[in-house]
Order: sequence, then C-alpha cells, then structure tokens
Amino acid sequence: MCGERLDSVTSAFVRTCRVGVCRGKYPKALVKAWKAWDKAHTSENDALEGLPAGQLFCVLAMEEAGRDLEAYRISSFHQARSVLLQITLALAVGEEALGFEHRDLHWGNVLLRAAPSLTTSCRLRGMDVSVQTQGVLATLIDFTASRLQTPAGDVAFCDLSADPELFRGPKGNCQADTYRRMLKLTRGQWAAPHPATNTLWLHYMADTMLNAKAPAGAGWRADERRALRDFRRRAAGYGSCQEAIWDELFEGLWVAQARDGA
Repeated sequence: MCGERLDSVTSAFVRTCRVGVCRGKYPKALVKAWKAWDKAHTSENDALEGLPAGQLFCVLAMEEAGRDLEAYRISSFHQARSVLLQITLALAVGEEALGFEHRDLHWGNVLLRAAPSLTTSCRLRGMDVSVQTQGVLATLIDFTASRLQTPAGDVAFCDLSADPELFRGPKGNCQADTYRRMLKLTRGQWAAPHPATNTLWLHYMADTMLNAKAPAGAGWRADERRALRDFRRRAAGYGSCQEAIWDELFEGLWVAQARDGA
C-alpha cells in the first residue's frame, strides 16, 4: 500500500498486475478448470454455465502469493507469531495511510508462501520496520468488504448491513461471531472509521491459530498455547492494529528505526 503518503508503506497487500473488462461466452477451458476446482473444493460462487453470450466480465490479474491459511501448514509457534505480526503490521500501515479496515479477514483471505529471506519490511509513520519471517510470508487479499479513505477525503466502503445473512451464522463460530461483533461496534455505520474492526479479526486469527492450526496434541508446548490464548483475549481490546503491534506476543520479532533525514 503506497502512493502519496509514503511515510507508511507495505507490500503485504496483494499486488494487482492488470485489470480489464471483456464480453462474451466464457471460454470452455476456463469452464472446465472451474468445474475441476469446484469438484475438489466446492465453490461458493455461482456456476458459469447459462450466462448470456454478451455477459460482461471484470478480469483481475493478481500476483501469485501462495496458499490460504486454511490450507497452509503452520510449522511452529514462532511461525504463528510471525504470521500474526505480519498481519497486524499490514493492517497498522493500512490504518495509518488510508484509514483502512479489512472487515472480512477470515483464513481464506490470508495467503502464505515460503519467505525468500529471513526478514520482511514495511514502513510505519516514517519508521522502517524489519520483521522476522520465521520462513513464511503473509499477504492479505479480497477487499470486497473493506473500508478506506483516500488522501482527497473520499470514502470507499461496503454496506454490510445490506446482507443480513452475514450476521446470522451459528453462535459459537468465531467467524460468524466476528461479523456480529463488527455490527455491534459500528452500529451499522459502515462508512465511518472503526479501526477496532481490524483487531476483532486479530482475535479471530488468534483463535484460528489455536483451534485449527495448533489443536491440542499438535506438539506445541503448554506455555506457547497459553501465550496465544492470552493474545486472543487482549487482541479484541485494542482500539487499532497500531496499538496491537506493541503486544507482548510480538516482543523480539521486529525492530524499527527512523529513516535517514526523518
């Protein structure tokens, strides 16, 4: 995320390579590929067959950023810490640069891949930040539900209240509960800034690490699981990710220094 406000920059948001609009019948090869993926994974999207010959399509070409957190194997507690910190810093930079809130950061919207180096970096409020990757690099995707404000003051957002089913998921399911917590926090005022929505998703991410990526008996030490449980409890209490980066879970994982001339 970069542009006019270069004091806060990160590469942890998926890079868009090309955008285009096309019209016509969906190519057979792509229909075949979609069916194969649907058979293997069960798509939540509408089937492609039956669309009119003059159908318009928006085509987005994104960088290859790895596998989603749901499918990725987290190898250790320290790798989980790094992923959580990388997510937190990405959101903190977004908050500072553009008043960004993701608002739908479930485990399908974080992509992970092997890190090419021991550290990754970003810039926050003019400070260059270096983060230990622990072997994995995190990238955020899918900003359909997100909110941001441009440097000119224009606000882009999604009125999530237009989809009431979003808030009717099963109680006790952390993702469904997170949507309801957002609704309570925002009071349905989705255009307004509510950076604490980002920390609600940090709470969800910590819960996911605990219950899906490091279930009991997975070889993690008791103190490591306790550290994640404590972070999960603290995360939802932060007012923003700019506050959450200072959490004790992340101690020793990152360093920051002022830019030359700053």
